[in-house]
Amino acid sequence: MLSVAVGRYDLAAQFADAWERADDASMGQLLGYPECCVRFFCQFWIIDKLLDPTLSAAARTVGKWSQRIELALPSDGLTSVAWRWLGVRSVFHLPCSLNCEATREVGRQLRSLMIRLERGTEAEWLRQLLAAPFEYSSLHGIAITRTPICKWTHSTDALGTRFDVLGLSSEPWLDGSASGRGHMYRPVAVPAAPTPNLPGPGQIAHEYNSDQNGFPTAWLMRRAHARVLAVVDPRAIESNDSVLDLGCGNGALLAAIVRESGAQAFGVEQNLTRAAAAKERLQVNGDALQTSSIWEYRSARTFGTALISVARLEEYRTFRAYLGRCILARRWVIYDYSGKLVERAEVLGIRLDGVVDNHAGLVVDWGHNA
Repeated sequence: MLSVAVGRYDLAAQFADAWERADDASMGQLLGYPECCVRFFCQFWIIDKLLDPTLSAAARTVGKWSQRIELALPSDGLTSVAWRWLGVRSVFHLPCSLNCEATREVGRQLRSLMIRLERGTEAEWLRQLLAAPFEYSSLHGIAITRTPICKWTHSTDALGTRFDVLGLSSEPWLDGSASGRGHMYRPVAVPAAPTPNLPGPGQIAHEYNSDQNGFPTAWLMRRAHARVLAVVDPRAIESNDSVLDLGCGNGALLAAIVRESGAQAFGVEQNLTRAAAAKERLQVNGDALQTSSIWEYRSARTFGTALISVARLEEYRTFRAYLGRCILARRWVIYDYSGKLVERAEVLGIRLDGVVDNHAGLVVDWGHNA
């Protein structure tokens, strides 16, 4: 490696001497770095022997250490180091914090130089990137940084606890920003509901707790439920009838059925959190919603319609005898969100009718002497 110092002769000689002595403080001063940032570098890099300045600079910005730090990003981006791993930065040194005014002045001078060198367009690109929101997470020596247009992983300090830094920005969306549900992404336009009894456009995942039912987004949950609803046909259910959902999750599907049909809702859900959400959503009391395994459920009632996932049937080898003895329903609907209902039902010996997109169907015959 060839190291070269360019400058006035006496200053270059001083720098060469500081380099030989590994005097980082003198080198930082000769390079014009802010004194506070030189001290930060010496403590962070030389004494503490750390690799990644993100957490330390974020903690200094807010004045405390915590496992989750939220930062308000300056619109000029001059003090941000979030993109340094990709070589995108406004200054050559490590800012001691996002509030370092001395660093901001150095950055303004360098940006002015870019403009004088007819690189104004590139200077604006640089500003937009560094002012854009980001999320940074680190654990066990690996860090992930996400931005509106890309994400990357890089080495960091090996810490036994996860730390997150959230960079919040008021900047408009970058060109090419990805769409998503997070704070940094261009909001997703949710398609209109397939049927009137489903939530409308503009509604996002956490409003319906779709993750409780195993769906990453509300739109995917509504699309899957629409296929089941096409088989159930809530409009054909009498208002004095009853609907049982075995494994009802947080009650979103069952609520969609009874909202349009007016039928009485019954559900079974083993997970306590989902069961509580279903009870609140459906506004039911007593034995209408039971917290138990579906294979422990008993009822003397004959239901008009009962729903069950094909995955639940695969778990219980004697499901035919159980359903015939413990749960009576005039009509059974089974579904499979993976889109392989017909194949899985065939293995179980179940004959179906009215299958919608290989996701949901009406049981004609349970088979095997059901």
